Amino acid sequence: AANSSTRKLIIMDGRVKKEIGQLELPYSPRRLLIAPRKNIIYVLAGEQGQAAEIYVIDLKIDPLDTEYKIKTKIRLGPVNYDGWAMALNPEGNRLYAAGFNMNTLFVADLKSGRLFDSIQTNEITLGVLASPNW
Repeated sequence: AANSSTRKLIIMDGRVKKEIGQLELPYSPRRLLIAPRKNIIYVLAGEQGQAAEIYVIDLKIDPLDTEYKIKTKIRLGPVNYDGWAMALNPEGNRLYAAGFNMNTLFVADLKSGRLFDSIQTNEITLGVLASPNW
């Protein structure tokens, strides 16, 4: 769960129906995406007029360390926040993020932790899907 007014990510365990952790984020969370086999959460966050960032959070924590941490920050660039969509490619090494009314598709390389590309779409972007055929 994410709370954009307090900039918190609340981590819940659905099996026991209880909160297992919280993480204070630098920017307000806008969209969440999970890679279940990897136990990783991707959080797209930002403030109006500021650069958006993708936070990579590993849910597998060291038993000696009881806090969740942002593993990687990927800066996307200045954006608006009318709406967002995110998708992972089937290999799990690229994350696609598109902002509504921005006409831009951002491509993040998750292995390097960097923005790989930004692609002008010339159309309003309402969603993102990643096909295993491309």
